[in-house]
Amino acid sequence: MPAFLNWRRVVAVLVIAWSGLLMVSCGLPHVTVEDDGPPVHDIYVVEYGWHAGIIIPTQSLPSDALPAFPGVPASPFIDVGWGEARYYPSSDPGTLTLLRAGLWPTSSVVYVVPIYERPPPSSRGSKTVRLRVSDAELRAMANAIRSSMRVTEDGSAIFAAEGHAQNSRFFESPLSYHVFNNCNHWAAAVLRAAGCDTWPRYTLTVDRVMRQAEECSRR
Repeated sequence: MPAFLNWRRVVAVLVIAWSGLLMVSCGLPHVTVEDDGPPVHDIYVVEYGWHAGIIIPTQSLPSDALPAFPGVPASPFIDVGWGEARYYPSSDPGTLTLLRAGLWPTSSVVYVVPIYERPPPSSRGSKTVRLRVSDAELRAMANAIRSSMRVTEDGSAIFAAEGHAQNSRFFESPLSYHVFNNCNHWAAAVLRAAGCDTWPRYTLTVDRVMRQAEECSRR
């Protein structure tokens, strides 16, 4: 057998093994709804370029449902996202940071933005999907978000970096980030907590997140 074919086989085996290792190291939040009721709360899924943000009403939750967010003022809603610890907060991450974020497990952060008004409908190339959820589903979403954050003994999220928007912050997350456990997988996992029929492990792109959100909005 020609030597170059042997090398191709070796490379293929290494790629498969590496992909398997990344799949094993996935750690998405897994929260289920214990008991359901009528849909009484609006949540929003918003497309931001390559990833999706999830907007939830904070005033409809018990005070201890989410950790305290130091530096983030109280607001009727928060916009929450999750991503790689170096890439997400950077205004100019560069190619090397992008490759680092995808090729092997790295640390991650949760992004929290205070929102003072209900999001407008889809506009200017940005898509917004509104969903109606029950009390139990909203609490399950909050639990999924909380389980994605490192929290101190007094119930506060741990600051990681200043945010891009005014009064926003990044906070530390215990989850590993890589191409098979990226921001869109995470968004699908939070939507699953809300009772949506999502497939987080197969939700690689933001388009898939938005399609699943639209399907869930019609339930």
